[in-house]
This record gives sequence, C-alpha cells and structure tokens, in this order.
Amino acid sequence: MSNLNALALIIATFVFGTFLIAYLTKLQNKAASEVIVGTLLGVPLSAEIRWTWLFQVFLGWAVAILVTDFFLMFAFFKIAANVEDGLQTLAYLGAATAGLGFITQLLFGTAAFLNIASTLRQAQRG
Repeated sequence: MSNLNALALIIATFVFGTFLIAYLTKLQNKAASEVIVGTLLGVPLSAEIRWTWLFQVFLGWAVAILVTDFFLMFAFFKIAANVEDGLQTLAYLGAATAGLGFITQLLFGTAAFLNIASTLRQAQRG
C-alpha cells in the first residue's frame, strides 16, 4: 500500500469512526433520557416499558458503540500491519484511541446502566 493511500485510509477511518461514535452516543443518551424521564414523544411510559427500553434500546446502543470501537481498533491494526514505520505509528495511535474509547464506553456505559437501573428501582418504590 502506498503511503498516500495509507494516509488517506487512516484519515477516512478516523473521521468516519469519530462521526459514527458521536451519532451512536447521541442515540444512547437519548434512550437514557427517555428511560429516566419516563416519556417517549410526550407519552408516559409504564415502569415495565421503561425497564424494557433500558435493556433493549439503551443496552443496544451501548453494545453498538463497543462493537464499533472494537472494529475501528481492528481496522487500524490491519492498516498498521501493511504500512511503513512512519504511518505505522499513526495507525497504532488510531488503534489506541479506539481502544481507549472501548474501555471508556465499557466503564461509563456500565456505570450509566447501573445508575439508570437504580433510578428506575427508586421510582417504582415511590
């Protein structure tokens, strides 16, 4: 792979990944807000629906972010394996960034899930 092609691929992967993660995070945060507030498009949700929304929608977006970060990390490692030293460092930096995003989402996504579940339990108790 030529250096120019590799650089273009690294930049494209990073930009695409950044926008995709930002969009998925927006959807995850929207789902979290709907579960906490208890309304969807102005319609009140029952406790059962809120729990279902938490497990199906919120966790679905959380897993989508994790999978995206993992595949971005994998893509950067594959790019690094096929380029010269100068660009290899840049590709490894992209992989490290995606890996850090994976770890961050794993930790903060879990914390957010537990916090939302706690909020729902408190709301059910009244």
